[in-house]
Amino acid sequence: MNNLKTEINLSIQQDLIEFAPNLFLKMGKIHEACGPAKIRIAILLASKTEGLIVWVRLKWENTDLNMEGISSWFSPKRLLLINVNNKNDLLFAIEEILRSGISNLTIAELPHIPNALQMRRLNLSMKKGGLYNGPNTNIGLILTPNKGGAPNIDSRWYASPLPCWSCSPNKTYTPPKEKWYVNRLFSRTEPNKEWSIEGTLSNKENSRSKPKLLLTTFK
Repeated sequence: MNNLKTEINLSIQQDLIEFAPNLFLKMGKIHEACGPAKIRIAILLASKTEGLIVWVRLKWENTDLNMEGISSWFSPKRLLLINVNNKNDLLFAIEEILRSGISNLTIAELPHIPNALQMRRLNLSMKKGGLYNGPNTNIGLILTPNKGGAPNIDSRWYASPLPCWSCSPNKTYTPPKEKWYVNRLFSRTEPNKEWSIEGTLSNKENSRSKPKLLLTTFK
């Protein structure tokens, strides 16, 4: 009986990925992130995956990815950045990448909310890609404008930066901190809830060490 419980717990853990302390996303599914700090969700998720990360966006996107900042979370060598010419090419590229199964994580920056047919095609592509490498080996994240609203997703997350002040006036010895507000707007299995996530470098001298995260229920 104990062995059976262990196997069940193991299968549940393998089905999920913990992108922040006690915050989980289901593998083999497409999730949505929105809000001013939506890229932060992508970076946190990327830091918990292994293998190739494919990031697809329109070539005229005005937000640059800071590779030096990203390197604190995961190696930029794992990142394949694809810039496409137009919206049609964007959706086509995402479908092909998901269908190929080449990446463990596929991130797509969308200029608009995809409709039900577009999301159905993406989900079918994700499912087919999972057949090549086995179940629970890939995950998709779409970044959408405003408060999102894509249909047929497994979960939707809103993120925005929070003010975070140093407690000490002596800036030389105070580790740098970052803080974000995260709201789970939708999930097929979990209730809506809000948190604050704080990232602190344990050693200011080692700027490339991965920040430690502290999760707090938002009040």
